[in-house]
Amino acid sequence: MALISVAELAERIDDPELVVCDVRFHLADHDQGRREYDAGHIPGARFVDLHTELAADADTAPGGGRHPLPPVDDFAAVLGRLGIEPGSMVVAYDGAGGATASRLWWMVRSIGHGRVAVLDGGFPAWVAAGHEVASDVPDVTPTEYPVATDWTGVVDADAVAQSIEFGGTVVDARAP
Repeated sequence: MALISVAELAERIDDPELVVCDVRFHLADHDQGRREYDAGHIPGARFVDLHTELAADADTAPGGGRHPLPPVDDFAAVLGRLGIEPGSMVVAYDGAGGATASRLWWMVRSIGHGRVAVLDGGFPAWVAAGHEVASDVPDVTPTEYPVATDWTGVVDADAVAQSIEFGGTVVDARAP
């Protein structure tokens, strides 16, 4: 499942296997997502920080980039801290188009966890539908998420160049 509707999430909000993750993020202000979460979020949602939990330190990570992938074992530790288990249904949302929520969706899928979706329309759609917003931080029972061997679906520059050489297409999905 790639997307979940606001109506479907609202119907399942009390499901004990559901873990909702708020990944709101703003490039110009790294703390704004957390402030937005503190001001109001989907009930039970756990805040996930792009800079500290979904990315490695850009100065020390291999490959570089603005938000390089963290080591898989670090990400598994984040999932455990969030109370996510292999059987959990994970729903990610953000506040601006789904790009950050999609990153969490891809990362979870990349380590072999299949029950994950992005909330269609994100937090703005939840609010527009008139659903409850909470400001309390949920109590989470940490767990130990099994560590995957490595990320799947990651390629390096040489693989991209080889794909182009054989007629492949590269799509730049960043915002303009």
